[in-house]
Amino acid sequence: MKKIKLMIEEGELQGFALGSSAEKLVIPDGVTSIANRAFCVNEELRQVVIPDTVVSIGNSAFDHCTHLEEVRIPENLTKFGWHVFEGTPWSRQFQDGFVIVNGILLSYTGQKKEVLFPGGIRHINQYALRGQKEIKRIILPEGVESIGEGAFSFCYRLEEAILPDSVKNIERNAFESCHLLKGIRLPSVPDEILWNAFMGCLSLERRPVGVYRGNVLFTFPEYLNGTVHISYLLRTRDYQNAETMICPEIMHDLIFQLHVLDFDPDGTEDYIRKHFPEMIPILIRMNDEILVQKLFHQFPELLLNFDNIMIQEANRQGKYQLQMLILNEKYQHGSFSKKDFTL
Repeated sequence: MKKIKLMIEEGELQGFALGSSAEKLVIPDGVTSIANRAFCVNEELRQVVIPDTVVSIGNSAFDHCTHLEEVRIPENLTKFGWHVFEGTPWSRQFQDGFVIVNGILLSYTGQKKEVLFPGGIRHINQYALRGQKEIKRIILPEGVESIGEGAFSFCYRLEEAILPDSVKNIERNAFESCHLLKGIRLPSVPDEILWNAFMGCLSLERRPVGVYRGNVLFTFPEYLNGTVHISYLLRTRDYQNAETMICPEIMHDLIFQLHVLDFDPDGTEDYIRKHFPEMIPILIRMNDEILVQKLFHQFPELLLNFDNIMIQEANRQGKYQLQMLILNEKYQHGSFSKKDFTL
């Protein structure tokens, strides 16, 4: 029997050593992780035994091991990268195409247009169903708690997603570029939805309720009247409902979107012009000079109409550097002479 040589560094198994391979791989105790692409496209490997010490497997670790038929995975292993066992005979042995390991759906190899997921799933792994071209409708069972990054991204024919009340987290890009997705059914609002979970869903009729805070879309149902996100209302020019959503949190995040995400759908400019006086205390409190410059370069008339109010508010809040910036912006736009440029 030939001796198998492995590359292991600080507990991470990085693959076979140069010139070494085997049909059966028994990973030694003490290994805590398997590296990205560690054994991908290995055509000799048929059986893998993973010890209890391993807590994570990296992206594409066994991707397209075309003869891999048997894998022993410990029950404590719950952290998987994407496409870990993609294209292996082992992944095609699961009932109805649902590759579920320790409560995690790693992938789906079925061909159904309407997919009713089985019970026992807690997490949809990252990119688990990415690019599935036939799926039109998905129904997740009660017990699913989270949907991983890119899990249903680029499912171009997906039209409807029904999610259970147990879902508490939807990670970024989860439904990215599902162009035909018209509805997301959420019995209750998830605690956390990253800002681009539904990026590119051009047909989505109703956005999940919430407002952006940094990269996270937090829920404020007491502000939002249980309807939809303000960005959708602005895009569709539904100003009447947008009026019901006016609050400091909404205004803060509307400005943030314009600043960080270059978010400027039809209607946003009118909204900012109309409600700018209410935004001024929040804007000053943010103490963001780049944001002030961006706003006033885009809306110079606001500087001329509200410059004194902003200067007074900056002074009241003790934001003297921002006060100086507003004075400078005021001077550059010619609203007063250089000799008046004093504090």
